[in-house]
Amino acid sequence: MLGQLIGEDIDLAWQPSFRLWPVKMKRFRTEQILANLCINPRDAINGMGKLTIKTGTKTFKDQAEKNHRDLTRHPGAGT
Repeated sequence: MLGQLIGEDIDLAWQPSFRLWPVKMKRFRTEQILANLCINPRDAINGMGKLTIKTGTKTFKDQAEKNHRDLTRHPGAGT
């Protein structure tokens, strides 16, 4: 699906991490995010190019948690 969105002149590389924390998310939201990650760079690339999507984990510091109260700490995350 993503390859069709970006076209044949742009190479798509998928680099998933193997140690991801679980995330509760609706499938259509995941598809929407991935589509946006492909469409926006596609429009910025003139001609041929490469798009790489990587996954990983990110731990926010205490200050970020104070600024973004909607963030919740994963139970397995360190302090």
